[in-house]
Amino acid sequence: MIGRSLAVIVLLAGGVTAEPSRRPAPDQLSKAAGAEFANAVAAENRGASADAIEHYKRSLELVMHPNTAFNKAEVEARFGYVQHAIASYAMYLSLAPNAKDRLAVEATMKKLATKPDTLVIRTSSKCPSIDTAYVLVDGVLVHKPGGKGGPITAKVKNGEHWVDAVTSVSFTSDNPTTLGGSRRDVSLCPPNRLDGNVVVQYALGLAASLDAVPFQYRGERRVVPPGTHRLTVADRNFECPPVTIKVPKDDSVLYVYVGIAELPSKSLLRTSDAPFRCRKLTTAIHTLTF
Repeated sequence: MIGRSLAVIVLLAGGVTAEPSRRPAPDQLSKAAGAEFANAVAAENRGASADAIEHYKRSLELVMHPNTAFNKAEVEARFGYVQHAIASYAMYLSLAPNAKDRLAVEATMKKLATKPDTLVIRTSSKCPSIDTAYVLVDGVLVHKPGGKGGPITAKVKNGEHWVDAVTSVSFTSDNPTTLGGSRRDVSLCPPNRLDGNVVVQYALGLAASLDAVPFQYRGERRVVPPGTHRLTVADRNFECPPVTIKVPKDDSVLYVYVGIAELPSKSLLRTSDAPFRCRKLTTAIHTLTF
């Protein structure tokens, strides 16, 4: 990367033709672009990736040069901004159509596109902390109460997800969508009070009822008598096998997640290749004690 860095500073300062317009860049812009590039390299050297990305971006706004795009992609990939990195690599190949490393860069782009997504989960400003909460992503427990503070990270496949936070007295959820190899921030804000000893969450495209009482919202928390209860699920207009849940007598909270195990797993209300039946579902049940 340093070889590219030193070369492009000289080229930018000398008035390289901007791609793709192929018009000569004014000297003052070339010098400014070179200064931004140098600032980006300095930021990289001190480990300030966000600053480096911003300086590379400013340099590209002044002069479109393939080396700038390449280095920006490298930093973005290391920093976890994978979709941005893929776009920057694509820009590099567009600006350098005869690049000798085209096959290697294309392979890197393909590898990045298949990387897991990262959810970064934190509490919204001025909201109750989720440090005392159980946090679940698509029914998978990723955090227990009593953490060290700071954001919670979870690796997921690209697509639609449900992030739930359950405390002894509250509950909240969010529905982020990831694009493949991306980093997505999720901000949660639990209300001060939301009573109930059962939380039921289910994937998009499904509907659910507990003891024949439909859920009005996904991720609803209810007060349910201890004992055995029947959770019915529908996939679009197709009835699915019911789920039997056992609500404990103690002060714990029963969490139930119903997901879709069969592809395509997104909401299929408008998808032509949806099977004319209930898709295969997966159920996760957790007893959350406080």
